[in-house]
Amino acid sequence: MTYYCVMTTRRATRPRGRPSLDAGPVLRRDDLLVAAARHFAQGYAATSVRAIARELDVSQAAVQHHAATKDALFAAVIDEVIVPRLVQARNLAVPLADTSADAAEQVTALVRSRMDALVAHGGLVVGVMSDTSPGAGHRRELLLAAIAPERQAALRALSGLAERGVTRKVSDTVWSVLSIAAIPAIAQAWPTLERLDPALVVDRVAVLDEIADLLVRGLLPR
Repeated sequence: MTYYCVMTTRRATRPRGRPSLDAGPVLRRDDLLVAAARHFAQGYAATSVRAIARELDVSQAAVQHHAATKDALFAAVIDEVIVPRLVQARNLAVPLADTSADAAEQVTALVRSRMDALVAHGGLVVGVMSDTSPGAGHRRELLLAAIAPERQAALRALSGLAERGVTRKVSDTVWSVLSIAAIPAIAQAWPTLERLDPALVVDRVAVLDEIADLLVRGLLPR
């Protein structure tokens, strides 16, 4: 009697969540959010998760590993890119409660810090506020709620200066227009400034200081 031995090969099951050896480049979350912020600045409806993945040279599944939907990706950009930058700028500004400091310099520091925070992402803020695509109202609410603490802190600081008589009184409405519309629009124009003349050497600090100074003069008593 002859026996035949049949060899069978079973493919080992790879543990879930572990990439294969040929999975390609690993997508860092920070890189994804920076790229997504740039795309969202062109408009939410015009933003494609597939296009973001193609730019980063990764699969769409790699993007969805960090954010399952485009809405989730947008929320992550607001929470992890925009808000931390605004908070950092606020903390770097000269404390407006310091009565020994020059009032104009304090307000200039506050306005300049906000512009500096939005230079890279001003287009996103303006885009969200002017968006009319489906779901735009929800995205505006998300953005406004995220930046509200920083905006209210600045308004309280300006109110303190007004009570000391060193600045004009600024209403919530006026500061909202300035901080949510005007300053982001100025920030959005920054790439245009850099494209005016490729040979132009732009002193970013000097330009932002000068623009902030022009804005602050309107806050001083008349």
